[in-house]
Amino acid sequence: MIVEIAYIEGFKPSETAINNFKNFITSRTNKPEGVTYITQEISFTDKEAYTLEEVVALEKEHRTKYSSDTTITLWVLFVNGKSSKDTSSSAILGAAYWNTSFVIYEETLHGLSNGAFEPERSLLESSVINHEFGHLLGLTNLGSELQSNHEDTEHPKHCIEEDCLMYWAAETSQGIGSMLSGGQVPTLDAQCLEDLKANGGK
Repeated sequence: MIVEIAYIEGFKPSETAINNFKNFITSRTNKPEGVTYITQEISFTDKEAYTLEEVVALEKEHRTKYSSDTTITLWVLFVNGKSSKDTSSSAILGAAYWNTSFVIYEETLHGLSNGAFEPERSLLESSVINHEFGHLLGLTNLGSELQSNHEDTEHPKHCIEEDCLMYWAAETSQGIGSMLSGGQVPTLDAQCLEDLKANGGK
């Protein structure tokens, strides 16, 4: 397995968040031949907001590794600017958009962390990164078949359990603060773990 981590100049995620991501991959996937990580910096852009099409265009321009018969690859992109789908009341923190790709709106995370009454940045980063990777693992009901009825009907492809990593609030500014109030990165609840294990994870 190869994980390609790309970031816009000036918006590299913290080393703590990257290490937490690596640990999450190790603890939840069966990759006996190991995982290789590649990091690359992308020149700064002056964009203030990104459409999904613009995110995809950056991937097509800069991604160097693709899946083969024996190797699966992931692409993780950290961008400046915000999502073009943000509203006045809610900001999107990350989005999984292809089966091996997700984007983190790193500048948005900067604006929501390391301030008074705000979570530590690495904690916020870790939570959003792991949540989006959870989607690539097929959670919730996104490829890993449900072993019990725990999909949130109001927020499809998310878990109904408020303390689960796959709860909808983990990728939006509306609810992430309350999820991190305990000072810990949210973990997968028992129901999501059962789904993952049934799909070959651990």
